Amino acid sequence: MTSYSLNKSAAKNMTGKVNATKLNVRSKPSTSRKVLGSLKKNQIVTIITKSSS
Repeated sequence: MTSYSLNKSAAKNMTGKVNATKLNVRSKPSTSRKVLGSLKKNQIVTIITKSSS
């Protein structure tokens, strides 16, 4: 699983494209957390920090 989080101190930014029909953005990587917003398919986003687990 790869998770993405916002981190204002990141030096280089990457972009990504949403592949899901609708992608929920949450405060923590858990489906039990409140949905803060959502992204639509093909939307371009800036990736500030990337972490793998």
